[in-house]
Amino acid sequence: MTRKSLRTEKFILRELELQAKCKEEVSEAEAVSEAEEVLEEVSEAATEEVSEAEGTSEVEAAPEVVSMEQKREKIPLDQMERSKDTLYINNVPFKATKEEVAEFFGTDADSISLPMRKMRDQHTGRIFTSDSANRGMAFVTFSGENVDIEAKAEEFKGKVFGDRELTVDVAVIRPENDEEEIEQETGSEEKQE
Repeated sequence: MTRKSLRTEKFILRELELQAKCKEEVSEAEAVSEAEEVLEEVSEAATEEVSEAEGTSEVEAAPEVVSMEQKREKIPLDQMERSKDTLYINNVPFKATKEEVAEFFGTDADSISLPMRKMRDQHTGRIFTSDSANRGMAFVTFSGENVDIEAKAEEFKGKVFGDRELTVDVAVIRPENDEEEIEQETGSEEKQE
């Protein structure tokens, strides 16, 4: 199978997964399996085309299709490397601002990461990031050399912020993400073609 055919198959799989996820009535698991079935059919057809082009009568076995879930190995949370200066905060009030969170934890607003909620416009179907509602979680980074992050986690664990009891833990360091590399490679390859 040629390299171009493999790139095309990967692109088709990604495109089908994205299309299937956009359908509200189809669950994510169904979308992935549907995309894998279509990719398998495309892969078999491409293998037959390559075999015919090479003049061979035997059809090579299609390469094994690996789903995105199988590709990404899940590492248990307790085995992941922990940050030395950052806390993960869950159950943050949705209307809380960076400044309010920073004041509660005694830091400045620049050391707070407060991801905002993604919402869907009901009229256009477009996804946008909310200006006022966060996702209910935050990452608080403490500056200084003598920060005992475990002690900070215990200090804030179970405290109430805006009528909500916070869940606090030491943040984990995210492993490298292979999907970003694949998207970058695919994007550059598509531009070349």
